[in-house]
Amino acid sequence: MPSEKTLIISPSLGRCLFDAVIKIDHGTNVTITQHPVQYGASIADHAFLEPEEVSIEIGMSDVMTSLNTIAGGARNRSVTAYQALHNMALKREMVSLVTRLHTYPTLLISSISVIDDYKTMLALQANISFQEVRIVGISMIQIQQTCASSKLIYEQPNAGGDMGLGDFGDFGGFDFDFETPTYTDPPTTTTVGTTAVGSSSGSTSAGSNTSALKDIFNKLGW
Repeated sequence: MPSEKTLIISPSLGRCLFDAVIKIDHGTNVTITQHPVQYGASIADHAFLEPEEVSIEIGMSDVMTSLNTIAGGARNRSVTAYQALHNMALKREMVSLVTRLHTYPTLLISSISVIDDYKTMLALQANISFQEVRIVGISMIQIQQTCASSKLIYEQPNAGGDMGLGDFGDFGGFDFDFETPTYTDPPTTTTVGTTAVGSSSGSTSAGSNTSALKDIFNKLGW
């Protein structure tokens, strides 16, 4: 009588039962982050759940006559069961595992361990390990651009192969168009002539000196 409390549901084979389920190991692990600090124990800021793992140890016998197992009505039931499990792993089929304690909807076979010796000539004893596969969805959102991106203007080298200021050799060989700086001529220096002071009568011409000083101050911007 096959064990109906533990079975594998495969997309290609459907319900897969076994003659015997010897042992089931369930594994649920939570990782808690650890951050060292200067004094005292490490601190944790969050925790996350690792993919669940489960392993089952099953048995198949060639002398059993049940048709509701993974081997079906094959004569060599142990070999047929092993080949079915092996093909699941090779095809990387997403399977479900139903157990007495928990049902795992999305699993992949991560390993199959089988010992074939004189004690199992007419039987199969295998350890099958599964790991949960997390399936997530994606969504696309439109983000409005708020800042203008800078533009780099470049041009290909001319037909003659001459490169200008932008000759970067192995960096693409583009002639970058740099803006030519504009220079202004320095201010023109004005030479102020010497003003003659005095007259034949020996008196100073005050009006002409005052006018000359005003001209100098105006030119200096005072």
